[in-house]
Amino acid sequence: SAQFESPLMSLLNQLCSEGHDITAPLEEAVAMRAAMQQTDKVLDEIRLVALKAKSGRLE
Repeated sequence: SAQFESPLMSLLNQLCSEGHDITAPLEEAVAMRAAMQQTDKVLDEIRLVALKAKSGRLE
């Protein structure tokens, strides 16, 4: 299967190869990715708590 390629990262790489300074947008993109990954973890934890509560096993 094809691996996902971020259009944003592709664009940043292209701009960098053309000599542009991409420091700030790259840092923002990396920070946003980290925030989204953390959000995914928290939502998974919430989902597990909800499933336990629904089944009456919340303790």
